[in-house]
Amino acid sequence: MTNTFPMKLLWRKIFQIPQTYLLLVGILLGLSIFLSWVGIRLFTVILGGLISLVMLGFWIKYLSSIFSQSRANLLELDSFLQQLNSIAAKLGQKSPFPWSKAETYGQESQQFCQTIVQRESTLTPELIETLYTVLDLSNQVVEAILALEKVQTESYRDLAQKHLDTSLNRLQYTHNQLQQLQDQVLLSSLENPEISTRLPLYLQELINVNRSSLENIIQQPQENGDHL
Repeated sequence: MTNTFPMKLLWRKIFQIPQTYLLLVGILLGLSIFLSWVGIRLFTVILGGLISLVMLGFWIKYLSSIFSQSRANLLELDSFLQQLNSIAAKLGQKSPFPWSKAETYGQESQQFCQTIVQRESTLTPELIETLYTVLDLSNQVVEAILALEKVQTESYRDLAQKHLDTSLNRLQYTHNQLQQLQDQVLLSSLENPEISTRLPLYLQELINVNRSSLENIIQQPQENGDHL
Protein backbone atom coordinates (compact mmCIF):
# COMPACT_ATOMS: atom_id res chain seq x y z
CA MET A 1 0.00 0.00 0.00
CA THR A 2 1.57 3.27 -1.10
CA ASN A 3 1.89 6.23 1.22
CA THR A 4 -0.31 8.63 -0.80
CA PHE A 5 -2.93 11.02 0.39
CA PRO A 6 -6.37 9.63 -0.67
CA MET A 7 -8.05 11.82 -3.30
CA LYS A 8 -11.45 11.70 -1.60
CA LEU A 9 -9.93 12.84 1.67
CA LEU A 10 -7.85 15.49 -0.14
CA TRP A 11 -10.92 17.14 -1.66
CA ARG A 12 -12.67 17.07 1.70
CA LYS A 13 -9.70 18.78 3.36
CA ILE A 14 -9.30 21.36 0.58
CA PHE A 15 -12.83 22.62 1.06
CA GLN A 16 -12.43 22.77 4.84
CA ILE A 17 -9.81 25.48 4.43
CA PRO A 18 -11.13 29.09 4.39
CA GLN A 19 -8.33 30.15 2.02
CA THR A 20 -9.83 27.91 -0.66
CA TYR A 21 -13.03 29.95 -0.67
CA LEU A 22 -11.04 33.20 -0.66
CA LEU A 23 -9.12 31.94 -3.68
CA LEU A 24 -12.34 31.03 -5.50
CA VAL A 25 -13.80 34.47 -4.78
CA GLY A 26 -10.56 36.08 -5.97
CA ILE A 27 -10.57 34.01 -9.16
CA LEU A 28 -14.19 34.92 -9.94
CA LEU A 29 -13.55 38.60 -9.20
CA GLY A 30 -10.40 38.63 -11.30
CA LEU A 31 -12.17 36.84 -14.15
CA SER A 32 -15.02 39.35 -14.04
CA ILE A 33 -12.62 42.30 -14.15
CA PHE A 34 -10.63 40.68 -16.98
CA LEU A 35 -13.74 40.06 -19.09
CA SER A 36 -15.16 43.51 -18.45
CA TRP A 37 -11.83 45.02 -19.56
CA VAL A 38 -11.17 43.01 -22.74
CA GLY A 39 -14.79 42.22 -23.55
CA ILE A 40 -16.73 38.98 -23.52
CA ARG A 41 -15.65 36.96 -26.52
CA LEU A 42 -15.11 33.25 -26.97
CA PHE A 43 -11.33 33.59 -26.97
CA THR A 44 -11.23 35.76 -23.84
CA VAL A 45 -13.66 33.49 -21.99
CA ILE A 46 -11.52 30.44 -22.79
CA LEU A 47 -8.32 32.28 -21.89
CA GLY A 48 -9.77 33.52 -18.59
CA GLY A 49 -11.06 30.06 -17.79
CA LEU A 50 -7.67 28.46 -18.46
CA ILE A 51 -5.90 30.99 -16.26
CA SER A 52 -8.41 30.32 -13.48
CA LEU A 53 -7.96 26.56 -13.80
CA VAL A 54 -4.17 26.89 -13.69
CA MET A 55 -4.38 28.99 -10.51
CA LEU A 56 -6.74 26.49 -8.91
CA GLY A 57 -4.55 23.60 -10.04
CA PHE A 58 -1.45 25.10 -8.41
CA TRP A 59 -3.41 25.58 -5.17
CA ILE A 60 -4.60 21.97 -5.14
CA LYS A 61 -1.09 20.70 -5.92
CA TYR A 62 0.35 22.81 -3.12
CA LEU A 63 -2.19 21.59 -0.57
CA SER A 64 -1.73 18.00 -1.70
CA SER A 65 2.00 18.20 -1.02
CA ILE A 66 1.38 19.79 2.39
CA PHE A 67 -1.18 17.16 3.41
CA SER A 68 1.01 14.31 2.15
CA GLN A 69 3.91 15.52 4.27
CA SER A 70 1.89 16.25 7.40
CA ARG A 71 -0.48 13.30 7.49
CA ALA A 72 0.80 9.76 7.39
CA ASN A 73 -1.08 6.87 5.88
CA LEU A 74 -2.03 5.16 9.11
CA LEU A 75 -3.13 2.06 7.23
CA GLU A 76 0.58 1.30 6.94
CA LEU A 77 1.61 -0.47 10.13
CA ASP A 78 4.97 1.27 10.44
CA SER A 79 3.40 4.72 10.15
CA PHE A 80 0.76 3.92 12.73
CA LEU A 81 3.22 2.40 15.20
CA GLN A 82 5.54 5.37 14.81
CA GLN A 83 2.72 7.72 15.79
CA LEU A 84 1.54 5.46 18.62
CA ASN A 85 5.06 5.08 20.00
CA SER A 86 5.58 8.83 19.98
CA ILE A 87 2.51 9.14 22.19
CA ALA A 88 3.74 6.38 24.51
CA ALA A 89 7.12 8.14 24.80
CA LYS A 90 5.45 10.83 26.94
CA LEU A 91 5.19 8.22 29.69
CA GLY A 92 8.92 7.56 29.70
CA GLN A 93 9.77 4.11 30.98
CA LYS A 94 6.38 3.70 32.67
CA SER A 95 3.72 1.47 31.19
CA PRO A 96 0.66 1.71 33.44
CA PHE A 97 -2.25 -0.64 32.95
CA PRO A 98 -4.58 1.94 31.32
CA TRP A 99 -1.98 2.65 28.65
CA SER A 100 -1.42 -1.07 28.03
CA LYS A 101 -5.14 -1.37 27.33
CA ALA A 102 -5.14 1.71 25.10
CA GLU A 103 -2.10 0.46 23.19
CA THR A 104 -3.74 -2.91 22.59
CA TYR A 105 -6.97 -1.29 21.41
CA GLY A 106 -4.99 0.93 19.05
CA GLN A 107 -2.84 -1.78 17.53
CA GLU A 108 -5.75 -4.17 17.03
CA SER A 109 -7.91 -1.39 15.59
CA GLN A 110 -5.21 -0.73 12.99
CA GLN A 111 -5.12 -4.42 12.12
CA PHE A 112 -8.90 -4.45 11.65
CA CYS A 113 -8.65 -1.42 9.36
CA GLN A 114 -5.96 -3.12 7.28
CA THR A 115 -8.20 -6.14 6.80
CA ILE A 116 -11.19 -3.97 5.89
CA VAL A 117 -9.33 -1.89 3.31
CA GLN A 118 -8.02 -5.01 1.59
CA ARG A 119 -11.64 -5.93 0.82
CA GLU A 120 -13.12 -2.44 0.51
CA SER A 121 -10.45 -0.05 -0.75
CA THR A 122 -13.06 2.70 -1.25
CA LEU A 123 -13.18 3.04 2.54
CA THR A 124 -9.56 4.22 2.72
CA PRO A 125 -10.36 7.89 3.60
CA GLU A 126 -12.81 6.97 6.35
CA LEU A 127 -10.51 4.33 7.81
CA ILE A 128 -7.56 6.73 7.93
CA GLU A 129 -9.70 9.35 9.66
CA THR A 130 -10.92 6.72 12.12
CA LEU A 131 -7.33 5.78 12.97
CA TYR A 132 -6.47 9.43 13.54
CA THR A 133 -9.25 9.61 16.12
CA VAL A 134 -7.83 6.43 17.68
CA LEU A 135 -4.48 8.17 18.03
CA ASP A 136 -6.11 11.31 19.43
CA LEU A 137 -7.97 9.25 22.01
CA SER A 138 -4.77 7.38 22.86
CA ASN A 139 -3.05 10.70 23.41
CA GLN A 140 -5.84 11.76 25.78
CA VAL A 141 -5.29 8.55 27.75
CA VAL A 142 -1.63 9.47 28.21
CA GLU A 143 -2.46 13.07 29.12
CA ALA A 144 -4.96 11.86 31.72
CA ILE A 145 -2.43 9.39 33.20
CA LEU A 146 0.17 12.14 33.49
CA ALA A 147 -2.37 14.50 35.03
CA LEU A 148 -3.33 11.94 37.67
CA GLU A 149 0.34 11.65 38.64
CA LYS A 150 0.76 15.40 39.08
CA VAL A 151 -2.45 17.08 40.22
CA GLN A 152 -3.34 17.14 43.90
CA THR A 153 -6.69 18.93 43.91
CA GLU A 154 -9.49 16.40 44.32
CA SER A 155 -11.79 18.06 41.80
CA TYR A 156 -9.09 18.02 39.13
CA ARG A 157 -8.14 14.43 39.93
CA ASP A 158 -11.78 13.46 39.49
CA LEU A 159 -11.82 15.30 36.17
CA ALA A 160 -8.62 13.60 34.99
CA GLN A 161 -10.01 10.20 35.98
CA LYS A 162 -13.20 10.96 34.11
CA HIS A 163 -11.20 11.88 31.00
CA LEU A 164 -9.18 8.69 31.31
CA ASP A 165 -12.30 6.56 31.61
CA THR A 166 -14.02 8.37 28.73
CA SER A 167 -11.02 8.02 26.41
CA LEU A 168 -10.55 4.34 27.22
CA ASN A 169 -14.24 3.63 26.76
CA ARG A 170 -14.24 5.34 23.37
CA LEU A 171 -11.14 3.40 22.34
CA GLN A 172 -12.73 0.14 23.40
CA TYR A 173 -15.98 0.99 21.61
CA THR A 174 -14.11 1.96 18.42
CA HIS A 175 -12.04 -1.23 18.64
CA ASN A 176 -15.18 -3.35 19.01
CA GLN A 177 -17.00 -1.58 16.18
CA LEU A 178 -14.04 -1.98 13.82
CA GLN A 179 -13.80 -5.65 14.73
CA GLN A 180 -17.49 -6.07 13.98
CA LEU A 181 -17.08 -4.12 10.74
CA GLN A 182 -14.17 -6.34 9.75
CA ASP A 183 -16.30 -9.43 10.26
CA GLN A 184 -19.15 -7.90 8.26
CA VAL A 185 -16.84 -7.08 5.36
CA LEU A 186 -15.33 -10.56 5.37
CA LEU A 187 -18.79 -12.14 5.29
CA SER A 188 -20.51 -9.59 3.06
CA SER A 189 -19.84 -11.46 -0.16
CA LEU A 190 -21.52 -14.51 1.34
CA GLU A 191 -24.47 -13.00 3.19
CA ASN A 192 -25.18 -9.38 2.20
CA PRO A 193 -23.49 -7.87 -0.86
CA GLU A 194 -25.27 -4.53 -0.32
CA ILE A 195 -23.67 -3.95 3.07
CA SER A 196 -20.69 -2.09 1.56
CA THR A 197 -22.96 0.79 0.53
CA ARG A 198 -23.66 1.54 4.20
CA LEU A 199 -20.10 1.28 5.48
CA PRO A 200 -18.89 4.83 4.68
CA LEU A 201 -21.82 6.34 6.60
CA TYR A 202 -21.23 3.93 9.44
CA LEU A 203 -17.57 4.89 9.70
CA GLN A 204 -18.31 8.60 9.38
CA GLU A 205 -20.71 8.36 12.30
CA LEU A 206 -18.01 6.62 14.35
CA ILE A 207 -15.53 9.38 13.43
CA ASN A 208 -17.98 12.13 14.36
CA VAL A 209 -18.76 10.60 17.75
CA ASN A 210 -15.06 10.19 18.52
CA ARG A 211 -14.37 13.79 17.55
CA SER A 212 -17.27 14.99 19.67
CA SER A 213 -15.92 13.05 22.65
CA LEU A 214 -12.46 14.55 22.09
CA GLU A 215 -13.90 18.06 21.96
CA ASN A 216 -15.74 17.49 25.23
CA ILE A 217 -12.59 16.15 26.88
CA ILE A 218 -10.58 19.18 25.76
CA GLN A 219 -13.25 21.73 26.69
CA GLN A 220 -14.11 20.39 30.15
CA PRO A 221 -10.89 21.51 31.90
CA GLN A 222 -11.44 25.05 30.58
CA GLU A 223 -15.04 25.09 31.75
CA ASN A 224 -14.06 23.64 35.12
CA GLY A 225 -11.39 26.32 35.52
CA ASP A 226 -13.90 29.05 34.76
CA HIS A 227 -16.06 27.92 37.65
CA LEU A 228 -13.24 27.81 40.19
